[in-house]
Amino acid sequence: MGLINKIIIEGTAYLGVALPYKKPTAADRAGGKKDTIGYLLKEGVLIPWEIIGYREEQGQLYLYGPWHEGRTFKEMRDQHQGHQSLLLLSDLLHHLQKQSLLPEQIHLETLLFPDDGGILILPPSVARSIIAYQPEEERLSSFNSYNHPDLRGISNGSFLLGVLAYEIFAGKHPYPGESINLVHQKMRELPPIPLNLLKPELKEEISLFIESSLSGPDRPAPGEWNRKLQGWSKEGFFREVPEEEKKQRSRALLSFSLAREKRFKRKDFFRRRKLTIILGAVGFILVLSLLFSTIKSALAPPITVGLHPEEIVSLYYSSLNTLDHQTMEACVTGGAGKEDIRMVMHLYVIDKVQTGYEGHGSVLSAEQWIDSGKAAVPEGKLLFGVGNLEIIHERGGTVEAQKGDEAIYQARYEWWETHTPEIGEENGRQYLGYQKTVRIILERLKDCWVITRFEEIESRPVKDHLQ
Repeated sequence: MGLINKIIIEGTAYLGVALPYKKPTAADRAGGKKDTIGYLLKEGVLIPWEIIGYREEQGQLYLYGPWHEGRTFKEMRDQHQGHQSLLLLSDLLHHLQKQSLLPEQIHLETLLFPDDGGILILPPSVARSIIAYQPEEERLSSFNSYNHPDLRGISNGSFLLGVLAYEIFAGKHPYPGESINLVHQKMRELPPIPLNLLKPELKEEISLFIESSLSGPDRPAPGEWNRKLQGWSKEGFFREVPEEEKKQRSRALLSFSLAREKRFKRKDFFRRRKLTIILGAVGFILVLSLLFSTIKSALAPPITVGLHPEEIVSLYYSSLNTLDHQTMEACVTGGAGKEDIRMVMHLYVIDKVQTGYEGHGSVLSAEQWIDSGKAAVPEGKLLFGVGNLEIIHERGGTVEAQKGDEAIYQARYEWWETHTPEIGEENGRQYLGYQKTVRIILERLKDCWVITRFEEIESRPVKDHLQ
């Protein structure tokens, strides 16, 4: 029994979709919602395919809708109908895109090619159910091997068409792998072997077009794919190749493949040992940082000499935003703010390590981010710091203050930090925001003010905090 089956109810045939659970979920029953409707494209017209109901037969739950006799994508490919299936699929994605109905990603088992023409895609909710319950090996063969982990919608549709076309013309997958993680890793980091080396007889234009869908950055939309496929079907996909050129390309293929594999293994080596390398670098930088900080503090007068208490509070938080833990330490005494300072030192080291490896830091200041209108956090960045800082004077801190006198202020601000999931956690990276009010107590020393303690008055989630 496959995913798509014919079921008979009171003498009428229906297209039944085998569900991986025993009872319909609330999402399944939400009829009329966009993701619970499939579509048949036939003669340029999108026809909704709606779920009629649910039925259990011999312990198997089915959702069912209008019947269409046809073949699955795998059957089309096995019957050497790959070009036709690609043409129909690109046309379907193009029409779905025009109607703002294009799914974020496509599961190949949700496609059916009716015998009387056209192509049917089952509702996105069906695809989600399959993905959630399918064993990894099956999910890899019909979903993860064809959808890019970082792409959605139009760009992923183009990538999907590129992978399928590559398979059809090369007879092999551009990103082979025995696990989802390995395939995704190759999609992100490993350029596919150029088709014009694997199949010299394939026209150069076709080879480059397919590779642009795989590697980007400008991926042709499904509509462009459909136009190109129609043209190539008429003009032919292949050309005559002289024997000498075949030999040259064969040598180039060997050279490219060896270099490509070597580069991937080198990246994989550093990735597998990334934690060890980073921890070693972190420890080394941290020791140096502490050493120089101690020497600098011993030789130089306090940076806070001559500053008003409110300026000390402002300096503490601005230094937090710039990851300047040394200045933060100069603003406090007696262990005040030690958790903030420890966090800043940790992020400072991570930022410096990434700058050394990749040429740019990893930390995005919350102050800069808020000032920019809270735009999307760039991929790979750690959001951290305070913004919208307001400092309110409560008492003390006069010009006539003597040694031992106190000054008290309140600081109100937005605090943002990044939660990075541990191995095994389901949720991805989260950006957590809190509206905080903190009372800050300062004491006058001989020649400067210092913060002696922080007292948190309020901390509540920011309303528009990001996930």
